[in-house]
Amino acid sequence: MTVQPANSAHGVRTTRLPSGEAIPSLGQGTWGMAEDARRRKEEVAALRLGIDLGMTLIDTAEMYADGGAEVLVGEAIAGRRDELFLVSKVLPENATKPGDGRGVRAQREQRATGRGTPDDPDTVQGRPPAEIPEPPKAEVWEALPLTDEQRRNNVEIIPPDQRPRVVLRYADSGDLFVSGLLDGGDEIAQHPAVIDSPLGRGHVVLFSTNPFWRGQTKGSYFLVFNAILNFDNLNAGRKLDEK
Repeated sequence: MTVQPANSAHGVRTTRLPSGEAIPSLGQGTWGMAEDARRRKEEVAALRLGIDLGMTLIDTAEMYADGGAEVLVGEAIAGRRDELFLVSKVLPENATKPGDGRGVRAQREQRATGRGTPDDPDTVQGRPPAEIPEPPKAEVWEALPLTDEQRRNNVEIIPPDQRPRVVLRYADSGDLFVSGLLDGGDEIAQHPAVIDSPLGRGHVVLFSTNPFWRGQTKGSYFLVFNAILNFDNLNAGRKLDEK
């Protein structure tokens, strides 16, 4: 690359890329930005001033402020994207794998970041988003068609000692404790809260909620501790009689 004389309009030297485009030799970095909300206006203003002074090369990365710097840059350059050269870095775990045919942008859109805007989907911490399966449909006079799961694991052909069982259910809608954490409780009334599903020589214990999530009461912790302490006796109370 060759260094060009200073830009007469802004006094910033430029370097010409192999493609022929001239970029400023002096750009703007964003490491340390978006770390403190109190400085956000000043940081946005600083980037915009740098652009006005000819520093149209901006360096950022998704790891800066856990992606917050990229969001801040987007705010600062709104309406001026065509004037700029943006440089960013991608964490190795988010880079495209050879042969998978997917771009980094597609992978990042699928990755829950914990940040975002009011328009982003609400994703519970520690739980990746999942698609809700479409329920089977039928006319009122017809029996519901079997799902793929029901075809593979018809309860009538699963040996009794391998059948999942409901260990704990939610109460009737009239008996559910209503608080600020419960809205539409009738939708979970009488639904399973804990399920024990044998798998090989072990068990898979399924919880309908995260019993250790900070929004849960400590009264739900014992469900996990009991499963751990009695790992070798989870068949207690299970009816193994074929009848």
